[in-house]
Amino acid sequence: MGGGGSGTSNPSCTADCNPGDIPPPPPPAIPPAQVPAFQKVLCGAEKYGSFPKRYPTNFLNIFQFGKDLPNGGMTYAWSYASNVPPVGYHVTYATPINPNPMFPNAGSTLSASGVQPFNGSVTYIPPGTTAQTTQNRNYNAMEHAVMTAGHEFAHQSGVHSERTAEGFGVAAADAYKADHGAKCP
Repeated sequence: MGGGGSGTSNPSCTADCNPGDIPPPPPPAIPPAQVPAFQKVLCGAEKYGSFPKRYPTNFLNIFQFGKDLPNGGMTYAWSYASNVPPVGYHVTYATPINPNPMFPNAGSTLSASGVQPFNGSVTYIPPGTTAQTTQNRNYNAMEHAVMTAGHEFAHQSGVHSERTAEGFGVAAADAYKADHGAKCP
């Protein structure tokens, strides 16, 4: 006998189908217990960063990837199962939401990649300078999430340059890390 039937009338339905033969939603990219507390992430970005949250900022538990288009836009791909980008794409930690001509970055959605531990190279322009630098950073999940949110808050406040916004994110994460997040219990 074959195994794993769910008792539905759909012969191709395995144990993960519900009785209505509609597949269940995919699992989250990161187990919920490993996701930093989002209110604490927002607090960290505001208390340790240079900019307040000006527009809605959310979290979507998926891995997200971007591909630059020739016209200057970007197209996105998503995965619940892998944090490795498809060929031609790069990992994105967050994306703008509600873009329109009046508010090009009206809000932000952080993705799973932006709230995981990070150990690697970051290229950015430190606040108050114009010189681009590349340095290694080692952040736990909360510190990396503060960096991602601090970067997005810079965009929400009118910083268009990715490298400059990254500098504000790195500065927020470094300050959060140095203080062990004491301002956001």
